[in-house]
Amino acid sequence: RRSTCLKFRMILFSRKSSGGDNVKHIFFLTVRPDYSMPKISQEAYDSLKKAQAFIEHRADAPRKLTDFQYESNRYEYLIHDLILR
Repeated sequence: RRSTCLKFRMILFSRKSSGGDNVKHIFFLTVRPDYSMPKISQEAYDSLKKAQAFIEHRADAPRKLTDFQYESNRYEYLIHDLILR
């Protein structure tokens, strides 16, 4: 179940933007409880560090798997990079 999603995420996050200064990154989160559908967070962040800080300060103490993926005993957190040109 997770391996298919991870392949998609790796493709999504490995793209390089070539828009120069006109490119803006917005980072948003999806949170997936165990055995449930993911939900999109209501918050968005203007930097990867801010999105990571939000996850790292959660009460369930998620552990970092990659820069864009965290996991706790109850949830999987994914950070998505939305590129606006």
